[in-house]
Amino acid sequence: MRPMPTALAVCILLSASGDPAGAAPVPAPADKVKELRKEYLATVTKIYELTLARYKTGQASPDQLLEEQTAILSAKLELAETRQERVKAYEEMVTPAEQAQEYVLWLVTVGQATTVDALKAKAALPRARIALEKAKAENWRVL
Repeated sequence: MRPMPTALAVCILLSASGDPAGAAPVPAPADKVKELRKEYLATVTKIYELTLARYKTGQASPDQLLEEQTAILSAKLELAETRQERVKAYEEMVTPAEQAQEYVLWLVTVGQATTVDALKAKAALPRARIALEKAKAENWRVL
């Protein structure tokens, strides 16, 4: 009846050894989520940059550009841990909304965008400003 202590000894040795030699520590779930959010932000930022380049050459619509700006804002808000970081994320979206509105209005005057495009750009600006004001006024939740 010796197998019992041997099996017990093997179990104790395995549990005491912990991580296998050379194994990287597994990040805590919160750290993993934060890293994934950073990766997502980097990816949507790159998509935005590519879409902006296409937009400037007439190959992307104002809607596509606005969609990518919204994805960046969403990613930044998910990463924000403080009210100040949330306010900053909204502040960073107001200027591009202003620029987009001006650019789309110019595109309309040269016949490369529609009135609907101009109205969508016009609607995006107050929406960005409203979200910013809410972020400044409220304690935490904005959307």
